[in-house]
Amino acid sequence: MARELTTLVTGGKFYEGPRWHEGTWWVSDFYRRAVFTVTTDGVETKQFDVDEQPSGMGWLPDGSLVVASMKDRHLVRRAPDGTVDHYADLTSVAGGYVNDLVVDGHGRVYVGNFGFDLMGGEPMKPADLARVDPDGTITVVAEGLRFPNGSVITPDGTTLIVAETTGAGFVAFTIT
Repeated sequence: MARELTTLVTGGKFYEGPRWHEGTWWVSDFYRRAVFTVTTDGVETKQFDVDEQPSGMGWLPDGSLVVASMKDRHLVRRAPDGTVDHYADLTSVAGGYVNDLVVDGHGRVYVGNFGFDLMGGEPMKPADLARVDPDGTITVVAEGLRFPNGSVITPDGTTLIVAETTGAGFVAFTIT
């Protein structure tokens, strides 16, 4: 079976945290410091800026978009009306820049971090995986991960799978 690859869009600097949502590709470009959408015919539109470099993203049950703001270790929220505000401060639980995240059907945000200062040349260290509950409570739900990244939740909502970038593997957790 032959397949033909076609370039959808050009001009990105470093796409991160892609998500398909309601017929549109959403993506962070952390060097352009913004979140973009790309239609199936290749039209890219900047949705909003994230000054401290956007990364992972996911949608809350109310339709709000949550995005990791890497450098300041925060999450930002874009409400359905387009307003952007602060959602959570993860500096107390993130050992490095925050990166990928995933949101479950209850609105709980699972977010990873580098675990160490990668850009500053610090040696690798394990990282914790945090959960931000709808009421704002932040809980460490897993410790000792090796650069948690690429998180997904299975369609039945019972399992969180996290890729470990420097661990070259995947780990699965039962969601209770």
